[in-house]
Amino acid sequence: MLKANIIELENALPTSYDKSQGIFACGEDNYYYQRIKKTINNSTTAKGCVRLMKSYVGGKGFENNDFTLNNLGDTPNKLLSKIVNPIPYFEGFAVHVSYNVLGQKTAFKVIPFEWVRWGKKDDNGFKPFVKVSKDWADVKKNKPTEYNIYNPDAVLSQISNAGGIDKYKGQIMYVSLDYDEIYSMGFVGSCLNDAIAEYKSSVYKKNLITRGFLDKTVVTTKPFEKDSERQAFVKTIEDGLGADGVEGVIHLEAELENDDLSKEILFDKVGTNVNDKLFEYTDGKSEDQIRKAFLSPHPALINNSDSSIFGNSGELIRQIKIDYQEKTEYIRLFIEENVKDLFHNTLNPSFNQVEFKIRPLIDVNQ
Repeated sequence: MLKANIIELENALPTSYDKSQGIFACGEDNYYYQRIKKTINNSTTAKGCVRLMKSYVGGKGFENNDFTLNNLGDTPNKLLSKIVNPIPYFEGFAVHVSYNVLGQKTAFKVIPFEWVRWGKKDDNGFKPFVKVSKDWADVKKNKPTEYNIYNPDAVLSQISNAGGIDKYKGQIMYVSLDYDEIYSMGFVGSCLNDAIAEYKSSVYKKNLITRGFLDKTVVTTKPFEKDSERQAFVKTIEDGLGADGVEGVIHLEAELENDDLSKEILFDKVGTNVNDKLFEYTDGKSEDQIRKAFLSPHPALINNSDSSIFGNSGELIRQIKIDYQEKTEYIRLFIEENVKDLFHNTLNPSFNQVEFKIRPLIDVNQ
């Protein structure tokens, strides 16, 4: 009788509650977001996908950008660029909101998404607080600060509970495209192994070239009786080849039973052991998987070396760009809705009428 074995998949992002910190840990070691950011930055394809997504999500900026949002001179587009930056990495963004004593919003500051952790749930299963630390690996040095989660309707009671506006820390809007989960895996989450493999492949090839037998010359001589003689011989080699060339020379000392002076020094050439085709297939598969995770941008948008695409009349590449623009449209809508909510009931009433509509990168009507 055949027995079917069901393969159970673990949650890719464990989020157990850490009582000592009073937070839901982001990954087993509470360092998942910091790790995936490093992984992306070390993967050529993933980093390229991040840059591309930022470009399409931010588009040409907000339609209305002819005013400032604060006394620092920040325009809507400057705010937009800061909001867009973490989305390709983490599928979300976080904004700290300050209020005055009347409960009106007075200031907005985008904070690094990877600094934020959810706090304990209340009796109704709602998480009313988040904690923020610059470095969760060293909370003794970077003590977490607790903030109320964004909820403008509750701000007046929160100010009162804090003991007045001077003691009130404000709220944090913490939003994620993956709203069903405590923490989003990020776009790279489903292809994390492929991004790591791409990086490891580049490291391996670098080590082959810098440490392997890449066209090495082996020089064999009789054993030197004095260290000073050995040093003098090595210096002669260095002077003849230069600093860069010395790395390609290996000096061996061995008994050479020959009185012929011309044969007392032997030179042998060792060929390269680097196989250019070794990772061609696996690197290509990793690139495909990474692109799929980032909403499948066409390879031509990541790597412009495809002459068959860019040698076209231009209409094909335009359609490729429009296709990716449509795939990222839901992210632009996500930003627009949340930014519009942010600027409702601000100290400056003129902000309340702004739509904060993002202009697409490609005008499909042209």
